[in-house]
Amino acid sequence: MKNRTTPFLLAAVAGLLLSACTAGNNLGESQAVSEPLAGAQILLPEPGSLPRSSSASGAGVQGDAYSLILPSNLVSADAGTGIFTPAGSGQPELTTMAYAVYELDLTGISPQSPVSFIWESSPQASEMWVALSNWQSNRWDFLQPTDPAQLPVSQISQYSDAGNRMFVALFVAGSSQAVLSGIAVPDLGEGGPGPGDWFMFGRNLKHQRRSPFTGPVDNNVRWSYEADGPCINSPSIAEDGTLYFGSYDFSVYAVNPDGTFKWSFPTEGEVESSAAIATDGTIYIGSYDGSIYALNPNGTKKWEFITGAEVTASPAIGTDGTIYCGSWDGTLYAINPDGTSKWTYFTGNDVSSSVAIADGVLYFGTEGGGGFGDSFYALDQDMNKLWSYETGDAVVSSPSIAEDGTIYVGCADHKLYAFKPDGSLKWSYTSGGEIVSTPAIGSDGSLYFGSSDMKIQAVDKDGSFLWSYDTAAAVTSSAALDAAGVLYIGCFDGFVRALSPAGSLVWEYDTGDPVVSSPSIGPDGAVYAGSANNMFYCFGTPFI
Repeated sequence: MKNRTTPFLLAAVAGLLLSACTAGNNLGESQAVSEPLAGAQILLPEPGSLPRSSSASGAGVQGDAYSLILPSNLVSADAGTGIFTPAGSGQPELTTMAYAVYELDLTGISPQSPVSFIWESSPQASEMWVALSNWQSNRWDFLQPTDPAQLPVSQISQYSDAGNRMFVALFVAGSSQAVLSGIAVPDLGEGGPGPGDWFMFGRNLKHQRRSPFTGPVDNNVRWSYEADGPCINSPSIAEDGTLYFGSYDFSVYAVNPDGTFKWSFPTEGEVESSAAIATDGTIYIGSYDGSIYALNPNGTKKWEFITGAEVTASPAIGTDGTIYCGSWDGTLYAINPDGTSKWTYFTGNDVSSSVAIADGVLYFGTEGGGGFGDSFYALDQDMNKLWSYETGDAVVSSPSIAEDGTIYVGCADHKLYAFKPDGSLKWSYTSGGEIVSTPAIGSDGSLYFGSSDMKIQAVDKDGSFLWSYDTAAAVTSSAALDAAGVLYIGCFDGFVRALSPAGSLVWEYDTGDPVVSSPSIGPDGAVYAGSANNMFYCFGTPFI
């Protein structure tokens, strides 16, 4: 089947790129073109000069049946829903396949980043082909993903031109309609230092809570680990796959990737804080005993920094190794990697919000009756206040930061706030309940969060309502998004749920007790979350 398809694909993509490179094309609109446009700037070979071979494994070339009169669809990567309706179910000829070309911006993207396809209705992997514009070799590379949601690429920079553009041609065969929500190239390396992919609360310093990997398609429990108390924090994942999480049994746990016990470290209080993992493997985590601990990868204590009250916020590690973490004593602490104090910033109110960092600026919120007013702060890394915004109630939610610099944070005044980097209010969205959940940011800028009105909600990047999903109890857990846009989130009704980007239920699992824990996604596609039933869960298809 590939042998008949390949030559048609080569010609098709060349024709499509001719129209893609033509001045005046609107990337947000579909273009219907009967023939290649005259005067097009040809950045890859013309169809007639294309080599009659393909980089696709095992693909051969038969004959010279090139066609130049082809319709073309050129859309931007975030241009909205694309509907692929193949014309037949036999061997795929070009005329029976549905296809489109997408343009993506690779500015700042890590070399090993994959290409993710966000489907509402997915084709079979055997019915899908992808062609990437290889500017270095001046040709197209044809690939057939084993997973329709993700195409791993060993060196994505070779597909970028001088303007950091990459063209992705997507072809769908078969007899079933496929619906694509968008294409994204998630950045594996954004957000500061840390080994592993999900090395702190929110995955990285921007707290976007979005993974480049695809999560589980069903509620299968690969394994579970029983602690001696409720597990309510968000797990962090080290480079070797070790899972770090805390419990209300006054312990920090390290569990191997197969679910077996590695070690535990005793504290003097409950552990609600999530761990942050440094590049040298040091684990930083807070406790209700008022301390911020630095632990070695073998579970021994490196140092202990004592604050004036409980620590429920999760530490953040700056690019210079400074550890930032708040306490209920009303203070944000900056701690050197050796455990000594760098500076302290007094807010007057409890700091439960975990710091997010972008462009050297620290963002966090406060709560409590200290008389200073509940506020959201922006500080530079030398302790200077850049700006603050007084909210209508406590800010327990941790902020998340979009690629354009917009800062999002939830509040107990029922609002989700969007701030510009200069501190001006961009917009606010009013929900029906308190928002403790940290908003997760999708590849298209959409925001996903829970609230106390028993709903999981989605709004677009402009603050307009998209959808809500009703639960049976409050939602304080923060969602984790996978490469396909599926969100995984816990709820006080005891369920861990997976919802599609459109808000429909993919699967759910009943733990029997509240799930406050915010899920994390591992590089192998497993989803990890704890429950108040003392169990820590790994969801995913078992290894064979």
